[in-house]
Amino acid sequence: MRALIEEFAAASLTPRQLQERAERTRAFLDSEFGHQLTEEDTGALRSKMREAQAAHRHRLGKSGAGSGEAA
Repeated sequence: MRALIEEFAAASLTPRQLQERAERTRAFLDSEFGHQLTEEDTGALRSKMREAQAAHRHRLGKSGAGSGEAA
């Protein structure tokens, strides 16, 4: 169990890494498409991603795929 937790922690991004990724994404969108994300845009995108993740988890739960039981 400890190895699994350590593996998950190693794969998780730190707050600083998340911020750096967000800044790179904003710079890319600006340079490639001339689009500058506002805080409102960012909030809307976060909300959509949370909704999509919740819907995915719900579908997994209904199918039994997310139950953790072996098939």
